[in-house]
Amino acid sequence: MAFNASELYAFKNFRLDVRERLLLRNGVHVQLPEKAFEMLCVLVRQSGHLVSKDTLLAEVWPDAIVEENNLDKNVSLLRRVLGGGRGKQKYIETVRGRGYRFVENVNSVPADDPISVPATISKTSATDNPTPSAVQYQANLAAIDSIPDWPQGEGASENPNAGSIPPLEKTQAAHRGYGPYWIAIIAIALFGGLSFSGIYFPKEEATGAPISSIAVLPFENVGADAELEYLSEGLSETLIDRLSELSQLKVIARSSSFKYRGEDLNLRDVAQKLGVHAIVSGRVTRRGDELSVRVELVDVRDNKQLWGEQFKGNVGDTLVIEAQIARRVSGELRLQLSGEQTQHFAEAGTTNAEAHELLLRGNYLYSTGQTEKLIKAVESYKRAIELDPNYALAYARIARTYGLLANNSLYDPKIVVPLARIAAQKAVELDQNLADGHLQLAMLTADQWDWAAAERGYRRTLELNPSHSEAHRRYSSFLSVTGRHEEAISEAKRARELDPERMTSGMTYLRALLHARRFDELISESKKILEVQPDHRGAKAELSRGYSHKGMHAEAIILMESIRPENPTSSSQIYLGAAYARAGERKKALAIGRGLESTKEYVSPAEMAVLYTALGEREKAFALLERAYVERDLQLKYLNSDPEFGPLQGDPRFQDLLRRVGLPY
Repeated sequence: MAFNASELYAFKNFRLDVRERLLLRNGVHVQLPEKAFEMLCVLVRQSGHLVSKDTLLAEVWPDAIVEENNLDKNVSLLRRVLGGGRGKQKYIETVRGRGYRFVENVNSVPADDPISVPATISKTSATDNPTPSAVQYQANLAAIDSIPDWPQGEGASENPNAGSIPPLEKTQAAHRGYGPYWIAIIAIALFGGLSFSGIYFPKEEATGAPISSIAVLPFENVGADAELEYLSEGLSETLIDRLSELSQLKVIARSSSFKYRGEDLNLRDVAQKLGVHAIVSGRVTRRGDELSVRVELVDVRDNKQLWGEQFKGNVGDTLVIEAQIARRVSGELRLQLSGEQTQHFAEAGTTNAEAHELLLRGNYLYSTGQTEKLIKAVESYKRAIELDPNYALAYARIARTYGLLANNSLYDPKIVVPLARIAAQKAVELDQNLADGHLQLAMLTADQWDWAAAERGYRRTLELNPSHSEAHRRYSSFLSVTGRHEEAISEAKRARELDPERMTSGMTYLRALLHARRFDELISESKKILEVQPDHRGAKAELSRGYSHKGMHAEAIILMESIRPENPTSSSQIYLGAAYARAGERKKALAIGRGLESTKEYVSPAEMAVLYTALGEREKAFALLERAYVERDLQLKYLNSDPEFGPLQGDPRFQDLLRRVGLPY
């Protein structure tokens, strides 16, 4: 993000120096994370004006694909730093569904009146930590650590190590200066509170029907301690993970519940949007090495606090606190746990607190979606495995991160996908009851066209974690490509119930309708999304495809043309070309095809076959599909479900290709 060197601003008792990257309150330096500072700069620059979410994402994360909850998180943090009473949005106003507005009066400071930096203030980042040398890397991760260099196209750095995931030997283990973490006795302390005290707040007697659905909101990082952000999010995410394994309970996914932050929330409104009976919220405070976590459970149906408790201990006692919170919440929900479920709450996957802390750090980095943070997340997971070579969840998280790097074309899939598979297999080998391990392995197995093994993996994941929205979403896609459309739609609906605020949940449902050839419903559901989010590119694309297959060619072309300038990917161009072809505008369709054939960027041969199928050029389409088969193009799995290939289905060559891929024919 580029800034003008002369940008100096003042508002209330704050002064903002963009050039020096400083925010001062009454002359005292206020520490802010990098992205929160950049967001503040954008908002202050346009004070009094609405700044759309798309603008903020483009300005603050110009080179990464991130979810909108990153905006909510940073706005919440800025409000805490800047101040403002409960129920007020003193500095930053939220314009629901649109964006934000900086509402305080802002004055430009003359360039000859610079904001000076107090001599006692260091300009180093608040997140910088001195770290000791890493220990010798474990042999069972040698393959995962050996990603070769992979330049990122033209203009890539001449540094021979640029674009590669740094070898673990060159990294350092995180350290906070409060001593070793080897505390295996935590396993004994899980129910005893050995290293912390719990302060109990009496509950009101619950009334009405039992609670069967819940959302855990992101715990508030009191004091805006940037170094504590990963921990406050980690505590709430771990609680979601534990509760979601209980079959008696519907638990909303992190990507939806984490959109709701701060003190200004109307819990009943949040619960209605998320479709739950109860909400868990929390506040995390640190003073020195002492950690305090205040957790509350509210039944929103009658707006009653059912339970509140404060947990205190050292920062290294996170494992103990997590287990206590999960056990207390499940108890207050009056859930009858089986012996296996009770045992689950006594296990954290590791007894090494430092390894667990590194996992939480990795999860926080992964949630940003930024390439450099994803790489750091992998390193954090690896260091966790150094400390505990049997930490199955850390292996599963490595597999997940490599999968994202591959799917977003950030690293060569031929290199990182095999490494993801090694990690996923190790996770399942270490813990047969780890849902995330089975999910990652199922996804990778499906990409290898081993459909039977993939289905076993998806079903096992959902047995272990019925509220795993990502598993329902992935299983829906699997069911679509294998021709079981009604089941696919059902799974997509369940994914949307568990993760209603996530864009990809809605897209999975639209895609299931498309593959089932239910075009009228596809059009109707796409329009519903666009009523709420008019600029939703995915919904526009699926609506365009629905129009195209209904013969509404003009409408289809207008929509797809509106997407291309914002999202000029090969996929959007291919489907625009197909829409032109079906509308009889052959020259425009061929021009798109020639442009894609001459590009240096990767273009899926299976998707290119879509364009030539629409043009009626069957021989070229089959040549591309054969090439896709040889290259094991991931898009080939849609061969039997995507209506784009409908004109080819009567050809014996198409049936033979389906047989070779292992799909129904």
